[in-house]
Amino acid sequence: FVKFVVAFNWLEQQAGRQAVEERAAEESEKARLHAMLDRLARDKGAIDDTMAAVPEALRTALYEEEFIAVAIEEFDKLDQDHNGVLSPEELRPAIAALCDSQPWEVSEEHC
Repeated sequence: FVKFVVAFNWLEQQAGRQAVEERAAEESEKARLHAMLDRLARDKGAIDDTMAAVPEALRTALYEEEFIAVAIEEFDKLDQDHNGVLSPEELRPAIAALCDSQPWEVSEEHC
């Protein structure tokens, strides 16, 4: 019985340690992502450095002509005043669709 208790405690410690390490890695990745987005918000010229951190398969998909054409078309649909910039009000329906919610459930902070 003592061997069982010792083995069980050891396994619990290992599982707990692994959970803590996974949580720390996840928080680190979130922090890295937020840092990249903050840098882009301050300096649009940082896009090349940011794209270098994007997985290659995603980066390739983002540069495909079909994706770019669809993205421009969808942007133009959202840009109701045709000023080349999406306001929070123009973004609200797109964010609601992405979140599977209703436009009135999306606040300006979400945009």
